[in-house]
Amino acid sequence: MTCQEAAEDVGSMQSAPSTSTRSTSSTSTSSSGNNNSGGGGGGKETASTLLNPSSSAASASAAGLGVHPSSSSPFPPPPPALHHHHQHHHPSTNTAAKPIRTIYPTELAKKLTKCNSKGALQFQSQGPVIIDCRPFMEYNRSHIQGAVHINCSDKISRRRLQQGKITVLDLISCREGKDSFKRIFSKEIIVYDENTDEPNRVVPSQPLHIVLESLKREGKDPLVLKGGLSSFKQEHENLCDNSLQLQECPEGGGASLIPAHLPQSIPTTPDIENAELTPILPFLFLGNEQDAQDLEKMQRMNIGYIINVTTHLPLYHYDKGIFHYKRLPATDSNKQNLRQYFEEAFEFIEEAHQCGNGLLIHCQAGVSRSATIVIAYLMKHTRMTMTDAYKFVKGKRPIISPNLNFMGQLLEFEEDLNNGVTPRILTPKLVGVETVV
Repeated sequence: MTCQEAAEDVGSMQSAPSTSTRSTSSTSTSSSGNNNSGGGGGGKETASTLLNPSSSAASASAAGLGVHPSSSSPFPPPPPALHHHHQHHHPSTNTAAKPIRTIYPTELAKKLTKCNSKGALQFQSQGPVIIDCRPFMEYNRSHIQGAVHINCSDKISRRRLQQGKITVLDLISCREGKDSFKRIFSKEIIVYDENTDEPNRVVPSQPLHIVLESLKREGKDPLVLKGGLSSFKQEHENLCDNSLQLQECPEGGGASLIPAHLPQSIPTTPDIENAELTPILPFLFLGNEQDAQDLEKMQRMNIGYIINVTTHLPLYHYDKGIFHYKRLPATDSNKQNLRQYFEEAFEFIEEAHQCGNGLLIHCQAGVSRSATIVIAYLMKHTRMTMTDAYKFVKGKRPIISPNLNFMGQLLEFEEDLNNGVTPRILTPKLVGVETVV
């Protein structure tokens, strides 16, 4: 007898159930179907439900889920194991997911102290691989000693990592980190963010969750630092790097290409005061307040356009009507949004360029605000990375030192350029950079 014929026989024997039995049977069948569809598992019952929906009711009835078969049923009751499977299908799916392991700050500190005491070579070969998945500027402000940065702050990188199109190794920011990660076959991997205390509750869109899932797909079993950097730093600040240590990473991309040896403080006052008006490009000059006052020098340089990147300095010689002026009201602070002025400044610079005039861009000292806009302009109009543009400008004017806030905005700008959010303008080519970068 075929399965379908048997199911029809059972249906004929139950052709006149009571009203209450019909209601219960409907509910039980629906519940059974939900369990099968929710689990996606493949037993014989799942297959028969898909092939013949009517047999689902008979199967549910025979399983004792609210409908009792008549004594003349040709089928014996199903084994208890199948009944147990239905009742606990969802919980078994949940328990199958392996919980994320954690490590406490004190435990990690012991590992780091032990490895550091053996020297750098021992640390590289035996120490854990520590992955920081916070935003890049947060990493540069402070991170655990030896931690490598995963650059997944932009949506495109996160999505590609989720889809398995790239791996964690692809997003490690610098060469040293990549080399360390390649040698992790017998190493522990420890991942942290700012302050996650319960990694099993992290939402799927968070970088920490995405990095953990990617590592698991690669067969790794990472640990999460409980409480993140915040907890670790409270107890073990001596094991953190707290100053901006921007490393050059030639193999990286996007925001991983960071200027090497950025100055840790503003240059001395005499250096700033003695700095001269600096030609960055044949038509683009970077200077300070004194340069903006020197009418003779500006006329000698064929400067006809001036950008004043301050809130308080006057527009020198504006009343003479010989300069095209633009003020970008910005302060040199850690809260100033300078990027909002980038496009406006670029258009003004291009206007001067097309008119055959030179342009002076200045703030008070020509160190931070105006230098940031010049770096951004080079990134926009060439294929320079932020590293290249920074080095190019610093090579011309050694005193430049954009504050950390502006450096973060340049990093974000570079990501947008690389991801196509902000288009580059490569024609006409800028004169004066081809032989250098």
